[in-house]
Amino acid sequence: MRSLTKKENNQGVALIVCITVISILVIFCFSLLLVSYTLYASQNKNLQSDRNAEAAKTLAVSIRQELAEGSDQSYLCNYLRYNVQQESWPFYEVNEEDGSEVAGHGASDAKRYFNLTKTEGVNIEGYPSQVELCMYWMRPEKQPTERDKTRLFVEITCRSGSQSYTIKSEYELTIFIPDIATNPVSSFSINPADNTIDTSESWRWTLVSSE
Repeated sequence: MRSLTKKENNQGVALIVCITVISILVIFCFSLLLVSYTLYASQNKNLQSDRNAEAAKTLAVSIRQELAEGSDQSYLCNYLRYNVQQESWPFYEVNEEDGSEVAGHGASDAKRYFNLTKTEGVNIEGYPSQVELCMYWMRPEKQPTERDKTRLFVEITCRSGSQSYTIKSEYELTIFIPDIATNPVSSFSINPADNTIDTSESWRWTLVSSE
């Protein structure tokens, strides 16, 4: 068995060095790819979060303006007129002592959810994949038997992928008798329980807080 020559030994060392350098370069390249993907994913995540927040805030402003105007042609205003303070839509209530929900007035009974979709044919870049609107109402704090000062809570949640943003607004009701009364529009989608209302009244919702 012959011993290795000096030349062969050098070639073996060079091959090991070459393999080591290539391995380091490959690991370095994979590290760069991992860093690039992490930065891309983080940027995309931030972009989705910003879009959700912007969409939720924009929708919250639109709802606030619609409720403040109290237009009898507004689907939302008419829906609230025919459903709030009716047996078919229980008020939300929790026990003051322990914060537990009152039977028949918990979240499953009082909270109503609506999924908002894009208008057909309208392309909105960056529109959240899901927009959810939750509404519930509570009786006035100081005079729970009164209708005036009824509180309405509107929660808007926008989702895109794993990101979501929620904005919650509280409104307070003012009931007054206008000089010229106009009848709110009624339909099955607005008034499925066939509730009756006092058409001589007008309702206005004032924003109390938003977070």
